[in-house]
Order: sequence, then structure tokens, then C-alpha cells
Amino acid sequence: MKKKTWQVVISGAGGQGLVLAGNVLGEAAAIHENLHAVQTQSYGVASRGGFSKAEVIVGEEEIAYPKVNKPDVILTLTEEAFNIALGRKEKETFILYDSSVIAYGGQDERIIGYPFEDLARELGSTAVVNMLGLGVIVHKTGVVSKESIINVLDEKYSRYPLNVTAFKKGIEISE
Repeated sequence: MKKKTWQVVISGAGGQGLVLAGNVLGEAAAIHENLHAVQTQSYGVASRGGFSKAEVIVGEEEIAYPKVNKPDVILTLTEEAFNIALGRKEKETFILYDSSVIAYGGQDERIIGYPFEDLARELGSTAVVNMLGLGVIVHKTGVVSKESIINVLDEKYSRYPLNVTAFKKGIEISE
């Protein structure tokens, strides 16, 4: 899906690698695709476990305001993040949530669950829920190419090859 600008929110709990996922997405856009990108983050007073989010805006034109005001896609990895996302959802917003930890019984076709935590456990580490989610975001939106993300992971995080495996698994489960 081609757009001039994408506004992405990656949310959950501190310690889930949300900022890392935002950084990888922003670097893939800016360095490998020559797009404009800004990334901001916020987190609660608890460094682990409290609400945390990364916001990334990617666009073909210069970005004047660095905060997401109309999210195109929101990844939620905790119940708290999911409830906040529901309050921010616009008509066209996709919410991608972790169905391993969040129960949603609604019928909105733009709210889609994936068992991120269960899949991360199967891969060997719950630390890669962020990369599973990033794989789904990239596949669903086309905000950047999967090759650009893999390049950033290979260049900066090659000592953690499970990140690439999880990213590719995220693409696979969203096909």
C-alpha cells in the first residue's frame, strides 16, 4: 500500500524492545530507502514493565512535527497498550495486537491479533516479540521493504541473529 507518509506506533511495556524496533524502522527508512524519518519514545517511571511506546513517522517529504497525531498502524503488546490504542484509533487505523496476552472479541477487521509472545517462546526468546511485530507491520503496510529492515539488523545487531528470524516469522504469519 503506497502512501506519502506513514505514522506508526509501537507500544507495550518497558523492556519489550519497542524503542529498538522504532529505531530499526526509522533507520531502514532513512538510510536504506532515502526517506525522511523521525522517531520519538516515551515510557513510564518504571524502566521495565510500565507503559512504553515508540512513534515513527516515515515520509517522502520533510516531517514538520515529530509526534504521531493520526496513526496508520499501532502495534500493541500489552493489555494497557491495547486499551490506549483503542482510544487513538481512527477509521483507517490498523491495530495489531498480541493475542497471546490480549483478549479481543470485537469484529473490526482493522484490529488483528497475532500470537506474538507464544511465537517468540517457540523461537527461543520472548525478547523478540518486537521483531515479530515489526515483521507484521512491514508486511501489512509496505512502509519500508523487508530487505531494508534485514540490512539494518545485519549491520547493527548481527550478534543477535534471532532478530532476523523473528522479523521473517512476523512477515510469514501476516501473509
